[in-house]
Amino acid sequence: MTEEDIAIRSNKSYEKVRCIGLIPDQNLTDTFEEELRVSGGIVLPDIQKDALEIVCVERYGRTNGIGKAFVKGFGLKEGAFAESVSHDAHNIIAVGCNIKDIVIAVNRVIEMGGGIAISNRGKILEELRLPVGGLITDELDGHEVAEKIKKLEDITRNVLGCKVHAPFMHLSFLALTTSPKWKITDKGLIDVNNFKILSPIIE
Repeated sequence: MTEEDIAIRSNKSYEKVRCIGLIPDQNLTDTFEEELRVSGGIVLPDIQKDALEIVCVERYGRTNGIGKAFVKGFGLKEGAFAESVSHDAHNIIAVGCNIKDIVIAVNRVIEMGGGIAISNRGKILEELRLPVGGLITDELDGHEVAEKIKKLEDITRNVLGCKVHAPFMHLSFLALTTSPKWKITDKGLIDVNNFKILSPIIE
């Protein structure tokens, strides 16, 4: 995947965008609008507004679809993380402060054949390979998996600045289109209540 694949394009200086609102400890979401700056024709995430980019990449090789939108609630200050655990279709889902780190994390998940990857400043910080369907590992026992997940979560909190606990679980449910209000899939930003695909940019 390339940066161009996930760039949200605009020919303006600012754009009003739709943001999925993460609700901690729920699989429901809220809805927000934010005005974001455009640079080089790309709508940029804004860490001051906690408006980060979120993407969902079709991983089965059938459509190669990539859904792109914005999300509030993670509180990241830098970097990105991606995973191949995203209910219910389990495409690759990622969130980040910039498209470079999002692409690096997503591509690492692809290279691993599934899993979780954290990136920052152009490098992979930590990863967990999930080679069985992109969901399960047969390389670690339960205690080792728990230790690895804790290490990954510690990095998202202490290095990236994430303010929600269990960030990978929270991210995975942002693709669950059986619960309102807005979710992200490989088709795009989904208005669950009205069965519509929405543009991330408010026209």
